[in-house]
Amino acid sequence: MVADFFVYHIKSKRTHKMITFPQKSILNQTQRFIMDNNLVRKNDRVIVAVSGGPDSICLLDVLLKLKEKLKIQVLACHYNHRLRGKDSTKDEEFVVNFCKKTGVELLLDRAAEDKSFKSEDEARQARYHFFQGLISEGRGEKIALAHHANDLAETYIMRVLRGAGPKGLSAIPSQRESFIRPFLEITRSKIEAYLRDNELKFRIDKSNQKNDFLRNKIRNKLIPELREYNPNLISLLVDQTKIAAMDASFLETESKRVFEELLESDGSGSIILNGGKWLKIHPSMQFMVLREAINRLSSLKNITYKQLEEVVKMIKKGDGKKRKILPSVLIIEFVDGKIIVYK
Repeated sequence: MVADFFVYHIKSKRTHKMITFPQKSILNQTQRFIMDNNLVRKNDRVIVAVSGGPDSICLLDVLLKLKEKLKIQVLACHYNHRLRGKDSTKDEEFVVNFCKKTGVELLLDRAAEDKSFKSEDEARQARYHFFQGLISEGRGEKIALAHHANDLAETYIMRVLRGAGPKGLSAIPSQRESFIRPFLEITRSKIEAYLRDNELKFRIDKSNQKNDFLRNKIRNKLIPELREYNPNLISLLVDQTKIAAMDASFLETESKRVFEELLESDGSGSIILNGGKWLKIHPSMQFMVLREAINRLSSLKNITYKQLEEVVKMIKKGDGKKRKILPSVLIIEFVDGKIIVYK
């Protein structure tokens, strides 16, 4: 269990004056991205998740300088998961001191001293639980996360390697519920330059330099090699995620419409589709309609392209009763011209 939530209210008399930003500055780019994607509303209290690393320190400083233009309030939060021992304690101390110096109210929580997370993912879940608790308790309207363009590119490559479709290749959304990501079009090099120009200090997580995890291997080895073929790789992959997101949105909307046209029965844990009509639609839509049927009864989490391809081949083979068993105890049958999906 995560430790009971508590708060440090850290304030000072220091204020950030309104500034006019150069057209191509990170400040201008972030402001435009926030406005174009409607990430905040007037008077929103935006809580920046600050780990102490370069990305989150940069985001906090940028939003403090933009708050007058955006008409928002800016707070900070930090979750100490104790995953890195003394380094985690130093991260917390650094964030506390940084917020004191900049006059930012800090909301702080930490895992119990006897808590030992089994993995980075488990620690991440605890961190997001803390973030969601802040929103539930009315501490703010939005949680700002410092994912940037390089993170987006790395996630895109990870999804490619795992065989994701358009929705998966959309990678990281700019907003999901109360979580916003204002830096998704800002590159790591721009963040580093901003930190140098503004003489901002930060903490380094040494584990990011190890190639023990797939993301680190992609960041430290694969991307540098790919950039030899295309120096604009990061911006190219960011554009690819936008294209994938648009395609995924269209396909999802269209597949729901076609699904309703083919639906003959939906109830008692089963779905029946008109197989004759299904055979006449575009092959891409055939897959999407089957995915929609599965999703309504169970989950697509463990459903692969190969499994759906086998279902499609089964249906197209012709007459006779045919059956395919899928994960989550799902069964798809093709009987007398009907596609039947059930548990």
